Amino acid sequence: MSLILGMDPGASTGLAHFLDGKLVHLDTITPVQIERTIRETMPARVVFEDSRLETRAWNARAKGAYGAALATARSLGQVDAWCSLITAVCAELGIPAGVAVPADTLALYRNTSPSRSQPIGSIDAGLFFDRNTRWRGEDYLHTLEPRLFYLNSPFRDQSALPLFDTTPLTFGWGQLFRDNRYSGADRQADANQATLAITSRLLDGEDGRERLSLSLGRVLYLDTPRVRLPGEPLPEGGGSAYVGEADWRVSDRWSLSLAQQWHPGSRGTELSALRSQWRFADRGVLNASYRYRKDLLEQADLSFTAPIDAHWRTVGRWVWSLRERRTLEALGGVEWRSCCMAVRVLARDYIRDLNAERNLGIYVEIELNGLGRFGRDSERLLSDGILGYTP
Repeated sequence: MSLILGMDPGASTGLAHFLDGKLVHLDTITPVQIERTIRETMPARVVFEDSRLETRAWNARAKGAYGAALATARSLGQVDAWCSLITAVCAELGIPAGVAVPADTLALYRNTSPSRSQPIGSIDAGLFFDRNTRWRGEDYLHTLEPRLFYLNSPFRDQSALPLFDTTPLTFGWGQLFRDNRYSGADRQADANQATLAITSRLLDGEDGRERLSLSLGRVLYLDTPRVRLPGEPLPEGGGSAYVGEADWRVSDRWSLSLAQQWHPGSRGTELSALRSQWRFADRGVLNASYRYRKDLLEQADLSFTAPIDAHWRTVGRWVWSLRERRTLEALGGVEWRSCCMAVRVLARDYIRDLNAERNLGIYVEIELNGLGRFGRDSERLLSDGILGYTP
């Protein structure tokens, strides 16, 4: 296994990752991140060009395994200083000189017009059964909806195509019926698979509103998928996790939702989510939810909007990490609204980046209906953070 890393120590630094001699990922970093990148990657080889376009190379053994890194720099301002830094860091890590970059690797790196042609075919079929029934003294329409989705897309070697913004999509009910498990256009997944799913609903006999919905489904791999991103685990168990969802509207004001993913290969829960929402008064809402994703997060989330009178209401949200036992976000404030304008004042304490640095912000927004607004867009912040919030 080899990793080739490309750098251009100028105003911005191009980063090209190579796997087994093939380009798999492109990125951009700032020059101040060069040293950290080398130390974290521990490449077996670093190659770059200084401001005199003179190629230099170093080799090293990386933590018991061989890796490689390629870096290319051209004369941009203080390039020489960054090249000296690369030289010093590599020398400190014991990376000797003397290994040339293979010609086929350079040719691949300089390919500016990669292409891919791949057919995709799918069949989506379902049945719909219904009957009239009574439950708790009320009339309902009960449905049963089995569904079969077959997807076929042959394997194509896409390792020569760079990765810009493609990532695996979060797996859920919608993913059972998609033709690509990746976002973006850099990768098209190969597939020979069938999805088996079933949904049952209870619809109100008077107004047709959905009162209860239960769904269960799973993808069965007829052939094991071969296209993968760097670091993406191999599929296991001959298929995906079982995906189950339940939505119950207990009353016109109270609703419950449950989502569960259980994988028979690992015989464990991959995802679990529970949410309850209660609506009260005029534009009042209270949300309580729990989220779990295996090896990633376990959180509790409480949010609300509570009217005080016809013009004033309070808003708030609190997100707690059960894994790390700390507050991820705390938000609170008041809103005043009339026929012509609205004023919002919020205080927010939250973690701003992956380094767990906290930030405290005070937001003030004045909105003139139909004309515009001044200050931080707190309405969007509340809409994204509080389910059911309406201005």
